[in-house]
Amino acid sequence: QTTAEKLIFAAIQKALDAAKSSGGGYVYLPGGTYRLDKPITVYANTLICGANATLGCDTSSSNFAGTSVFCYYG
Repeated sequence: QTTAEKLIFAAIQKALDAAKSSGGGYVYLPGGTYRLDKPITVYANTLICGANATLGCDTSSSNFAGTSVFCYYG
């Protein structure tokens, strides 16, 4: 896990924790690819939302504008 991946995980979990403290809400992840190497906790009344890609868009393309979250843990 790289330093950037650790920072992403911490930032996402911090946002989820803040939403929980506020009674729930949405955590928005801007378009991009996010790799998580350990579980995150999504609380009741809290949702993770991301940017939508154009229908039929190739996610391997450099112009992909959606949000992708990949979880690698077991």
